[in-house]
Amino acid sequence: MLSGYFLISLVAFFALSVCGAIFILTRLLAPYRPDAAKNSSYECGFDQASRVTEKLPIHYYRVALLFVLFDLEIAFLMPWAVSLKRLDPLGFFVGISFTGLLGLGLYYEWRKGVLQWR
Repeated sequence: MLSGYFLISLVAFFALSVCGAIFILTRLLAPYRPDAAKNSSYECGFDQASRVTEKLPIHYYRVALLFVLFDLEIAFLMPWAVSLKRLDPLGFFVGISFTGLLGLGLYYEWRKGVLQWR
């Protein structure tokens, strides 16, 4: 029982030591030349001080939501695909209909131009 914990702690120690070594080597070897542009705040590609009243384009958020949606689709389809041999025909057609419904949604978004970068 202790050997399992020992191996886990050994892997954790190794991972932390590699991360620490990379951090220390980066601090020692990388050049450090700060200037005003590097130290300025940066968010969403817009200069914060000059465009306070301008609205942000919603396209960024739509693309992010679509990414989350299709990422979750993969998370739902992976267990379905792994257990496909043991499913009955109803389980197979439920997975196919889920994929088809998401495919129709993707086609609708594509036709509406949501995925075009403006």
